Amino acid sequence: MAHALAQVRGRPVLTALPHAGRWGALKYGCALLAALCSWGLAVGLGLPHVIGLGLAVLAFYAAEVQGLFLFPLLLDGVEHPWRSGRALLRRAGGTLHAVGTVLMLAGVMLLGGLVGRGWVRCWCLGCLAVVHWYEDLRA
Repeated sequence: MAHALAQVRGRPVLTALPHAGRWGALKYGCALLAALCSWGLAVGLGLPHVIGLGLAVLAFYAAEVQGLFLFPLLLDGVEHPWRSGRALLRRAGGTLHAVGTVLMLAGVMLLGGLVGRGWVRCWCLGCLAVVHWYEDLRA
């Protein structure tokens, strides 16, 4: 993502990302917890596992988009990246709108390699799309 941001801005790459591991663990830990809880609830209610899996995917991305712009904000050195990211998410149309877009990006990022488009290339395209989205919202 740092390389994508540097490319879009035409500036040198930032290599130090303060506390990226902690922020990433928080973001993806919460998303994973939301997915597991929703799947567990579906199973507890006796719903078929395929429905539970679908709900888990939606819950994962609904939680994950809460930190959608977290890493670009960290790269920019924002003092309160979570709060600032939530403000950008609202400006982007809110959680439901962002989940729809992120599901499409995730499909490209995670499944692009299966159709011969290259895993790294597809992952980078997803990062670049988020960076462009971030830059549009900042403007």
